[in-house]
Amino acid sequence: GGTKARPATTALRSVDAAAAIFELLADDVVLLDPADGQCCRNQCASCSYYELEDGAPVYRHEELTGGRWLPARPVTEVPPRLQVATWVEKLFPDDANDVSRSSFEEILAPAGPEGVDDAWRALTSAPKILQKNEMASRLGQLASSGAVDEATFADALAAARAAPRGDVVDYESM
Repeated sequence: GGTKARPATTALRSVDAAAAIFELLADDVVLLDPADGQCCRNQCASCSYYELEDGAPVYRHEELTGGRWLPARPVTEVPPRLQVATWVEKLFPDDANDVSRSSFEEILAPAGPEGVDDAWRALTSAPKILQKNEMASRLGQLASSGAVDEATFADALAAARAAPRGDVVDYESM
């Protein structure tokens, strides 16, 4: 009886927390660069990533739509389009390169306390600081199409929750 219901409740709360955190950080549309950053944007004669439209270069792009996503790239620029990921705007405002654990918890507070630790542990192994490039790298590892969907994010948080907690050496304070 009671022991079986409790894990289900905990799992349900964790899924709800993952969904709430995802909702705070996700985008409705994700701009993808089919050149994956390899195009120099100098309008090279042999470049297959742009066309001239009314005399102006328009670079090929793709978009993920029909859901919500965490873009793996903090910023994607495909002229004339530019997208700064919502997670960057929320967690790393004003061109910040890192966010403290306490600020992370404060920013994600509207999602409720459940899952914030899971999110931190899914994104970094550092005890006090999450770096923007580290988060982008982790999202890139999780992303199959340039962005992370909600189910994949929830799975990553569940895996972080289930992972053993070893002794953490706080190198940042040394």
